[in-house]
Amino acid sequence: MQVIATPLLQRWFGVYGSLLILPAALLGASMVVASSASALARAGLRVTEGGLKSSIHRSNWEQAYLPLTRPHRAVAKLMVDGVAARFGEGTAAAILLWWLNSLMHHQHSAEQHATWMSYMLLAGSSMWFVLTVALRRSRTAPGLIPEGEEEFRPDIPIPDG
Repeated sequence: MQVIATPLLQRWFGVYGSLLILPAALLGASMVVASSASALARAGLRVTEGGLKSSIHRSNWEQAYLPLTRPHRAVAKLMVDGVAARFGEGTAAAILLWWLNSLMHHQHSAEQHATWMSYMLLAGSSMWFVLTVALRRSRTAPGLIPEGEEEFRPDIPIPDG
């Protein structure tokens, strides 16, 4: 996927457009999980997330920092990949801790808890998708290369085959 699909996706949608693939796929998969709540749907969601995250999303994510100057790039990577990621993980852990605590104190069926988590996943995926679209449209910060000059990557070779 990373060798064949990523260059094609970047050529068609640009780096920032390609960053929408993972949240869009998770949004669709979480809708399936919320509507069916089957073990197969949950497994498919996990495989989709793991596959797209490591093959397409990470490559595009690293390239998203390229329009920043070197000093700004280091600070941005520290803030986003370090601070913001840890904050998000901590927030998710707090939600899960609250959920487990409520499990101990209230009698609910396993299906009700799976449904609640499915809707949380759907809300989180929706929020991620909307924020990614909004950030893509707000690329007017000083110091960034204009979107038209670097967004669509005609310099990326498309593999023959």
